Amino acid sequence: MVRQELKDEILGLPFEDRMDLMEDLRQSIEGEEPYFELTPEQKKELKRRIEECETNPPKPISWDEFVSWIRNDEQGLDITPEQRKEAARRLAEYEKNPASACTWEEFSTA
Repeated sequence: MVRQELKDEILGLPFEDRMDLMEDLRQSIEGEEPYFELTPEQKKELKRRIEECETNPPKPISWDEFVSWIRNDEQGLDITPEQRKEAARRLAEYEKNPASACTWEEFSTA
């Protein structure tokens, strides 16, 4: 019950106070290793993916191939329809403003 009361109290704080608290909490865990246990199924799947990647590494493509792939709606990259739509949106944004480019990590987590 104490946890719920604390949560309610925090959620009742003004926005700026909640942002400050969030930053304090983030800094308090910075550098700590998160602890979680994978299930046997997750471990098996992780091992399978690592072996697959080592056996058959992904083939990088050039920027021109990527642009052509997005514009022509070609198949071949393993991304979801939502990611494809987001890639097309970002490509259009990039063509208007090249400074808006993002990394693959930023794209793939969007």
